[in-house]
Amino acid sequence: MNRKNILTELMELLSGIDLHASLVDEIIDIIAKSGNEPQIFKQFKKLLRILLALGINAVQHLEFERLNETLYSMHIDGKGYNLRILYAFLSSGTPTLLLCFYEREGKRVTDYTTYLDPAKARLKERLEATENGE
Repeated sequence: MNRKNILTELMELLSGIDLHASLVDEIIDIIAKSGNEPQIFKQFKKLLRILLALGINAVQHLEFERLNETLYSMHIDGKGYNLRILYAFLSSGTPTLLLCFYEREGKRVTDYTTYLDPAKARLKERLEATENGE
């Protein structure tokens, strides 16, 4: 699947969800290199439905994890791929997807250290943007 097709499918999938602009390129790069586009999109769609339906309570599902008072993680994995998407919630309760990274396959415990500060900065940007009506 080429970048254009991935972008088209990704934007359809993410319609109605707030996201940081940098996230789109991160996800496209990871998916394009994976060779597992259909499987990733299928699982991602399922997880987005859960997130939209349950909001903060999505953490009741194994694929979701609360990291701290504001940040959460969504885990998309399968044979040949292992992605994490960090997200938070806007004051309206709308989920905002902030950052995506590829995690080494087979790793038992994720080290979020290098990703927390960038995710917090992106959340701050999204909160300011939504407050300004952007």
